[in-house]
Amino acid sequence: MWTATLKKFYLPYSASESSDWSLYANGKAFTFHSRREALAFATDQCRKAVAAGDKSAMISIEGLDGQWRTFDSSLSPILNEPMQRAGSQH
Repeated sequence: MWTATLKKFYLPYSASESSDWSLYANGKAFTFHSRREALAFATDQCRKAVAAGDKSAMISIEGLDGQWRTFDSSLSPILNEPMQRAGSQH
């Protein structure tokens, strides 16, 4: 898979018929068989980025309600991060 340090991950909610879930980072899309698998990859890569010194690494997750919420590498909410739609980032 991809090992470069990423600063921000976007996991949009997908209510499509497809069983695949997409995760976006630095303009690249990654496809996973489940949302949980995508989130596990994002948290793992985010933790690696933080360990390498990138304290700005974060994960933005779209909920079923359409709202984007931002989390750190331990999935704790980041309350001061402005919410942005993933489409504007990739």
